[in-house]
Amino acid sequence: MRPVMNVLFKTEYGSRLYGTNTPTSDTDWKVVYLPALDDLLVGKRLSITSKSTGDDKSRNTSDDEDISFIPLQIFAKDFLAGQTYAIEVAFAYLSRYDSTGLFGYFVGELTSRFLTSNVKAMVGYALNQAQIYGVKGTRLATVEKFKEHLETLCADGFADEKLDLVENWLSENTNKYLFYTTYENHNEKLAAVSLLEKVYPFNITVGEAYNRVRKLEDKYGVRAQAAKQADGADWKAMSHALRILMQAIVLLEEHKLVFPLPADAVAFLKSVKNGKVPFENVQTVLVNWMHDLDVAKENTTLPANTDDLEQEFNTWLIKWVRLFYTE
Repeated sequence: MRPVMNVLFKTEYGSRLYGTNTPTSDTDWKVVYLPALDDLLVGKRLSITSKSTGDDKSRNTSDDEDISFIPLQIFAKDFLAGQTYAIEVAFAYLSRYDSTGLFGYFVGELTSRFLTSNVKAMVGYALNQAQIYGVKGTRLATVEKFKEHLETLCADGFADEKLDLVENWLSENTNKYLFYTTYENHNEKLAAVSLLEKVYPFNITVGEAYNRVRKLEDKYGVRAQAAKQADGADWKAMSHALRILMQAIVLLEEHKLVFPLPADAVAFLKSVKNGKVPFENVQTVLVNWMHDLDVAKENTTLPANTDDLEQEFNTWLIKWVRLFYTE
């Protein structure tokens, strides 16, 4: 008989975790569990699985539930990688329980030793919303500058060359929105350009990069103008963007999150979600919080996610997984 799932922690997630739920909100759950040792011994691949009481043909109602089952090992690795759900689940535990018991000690060490300044995954969605809803200034100027350089290269006959052609130019035009980076692909770190938290691998062509950047620039134009019309604003998306920005700033400054969110934050986010805050006011807050995020990223004392930290983490995780299975 297949062993019963060893659940380590189950928490409400989404709006019910943040405190921004409404009477029509469905219920999301995150379940962190210890996979059966027999599955690991026969080489079964670890993965996050989900089930839902709703369907893909209609929007969930307050009667529906979405549940994600997350292996302990994936949860820990995703925390180190800065994945939003893993960070939120870890601090959801600490918001409700002390760091006692085996899982409590595990989460306590995970959050105190391996929380990094990498909020890229967390703010990616918010940044996309900022682009759509007209956050311009230096960010837009950076996009335009990179697009113009790629356009010149294409005009000079280099459209089919690899993007690493821009490496020298990039070294002279780097700023906090445009810089050289690396990304992981099948355990191999590859070179790329980071533009507004989006990654453009060096192995794509100049022409492909140009097309992507041009589409990014368009978001500031046609879509930003459309968003200024009251009916064109996606208020739920805007509230999500603001919440994520707020959480990222708090995380960088205070090195923790607390759930549910503060009452004043919940009230503001609900007002935005319900379309009760004028668009211009929301846009101003979005711009200001993007600036605050830049300041927080520059001043945070959280460590970067380095190769040395990853090695330390792997050694630590192996120790803890052994402990969980021999408890």
